[in-house]
Amino acid sequence: MEGYIKLYRKIKENKYWLEPRKFSKAEAWIDLLLRAGFKDKELVLGNQNLNLKAGEFVTSQAKLAEAWKWDRETVNAYLRRLKADEMLGYRTSNKFTVITICNWDNYQNPDKENPATNPTANPAALRQQNRQQTDNKTDTINNGNKDNNVKNDKNKERSTADSASACPDSQALPASLGESLEAYKGRTIETQSELELLINKFGRSAIAGAVEAGDIKLAEGIEIR
Repeated sequence: MEGYIKLYRKIKENKYWLEPRKFSKAEAWIDLLLRAGFKDKELVLGNQNLNLKAGEFVTSQAKLAEAWKWDRETVNAYLRRLKADEMLGYRTSNKFTVITICNWDNYQNPDKENPATNPTANPAALRQQNRQQTDNKTDTINNGNKDNNVKNDKNKERSTADSASACPDSQALPASLGESLEAYKGRTIETQSELELLINKFGRSAIAGAVEAGDIKLAEGIEIR
């Protein structure tokens, strides 16, 4: 089944949504979508200004754990899974997390409902799109394997670029917004989950650099994945 529906945010006020329960992964994902902002905005946190794009919102893993009736480690693992699946990206500090829903604009942009730009709402546009797709397929067959390989490489590069822009990699927020990595200097990380929490706070490259410099040590069997 193709297409999508609009989901009104007031569903969170419905008695069935408010029923006390442990959220499923699907419910948690819908909750993340409902939390995302529908337009760009500037948010003041303490003495810092934080610019949020449409599809982003500020939360914390503790708040999500409370809302979903999960433990913190389960929330952390779930967010990492969604990131690996390119469903969201996130930036973290020791106090909060900024979550970005991937491809938000593809599904929530009002312009996509305009009959002039939405083929599914404009039969003429849909027919034109189908003809163009048929022509493209014919050209691809006639051009042979060499041209196909070139086209595939270009599509792969374009897809990679789109993913990077639509779904940002996890990274630490500016140090002024959170805890300094200096607080962990000389510390030995004993568990993989503790390491993942630090990576979420400060970014993978920052932790890798600290380990390489010897500022942070990893216990045997613990590694940056």
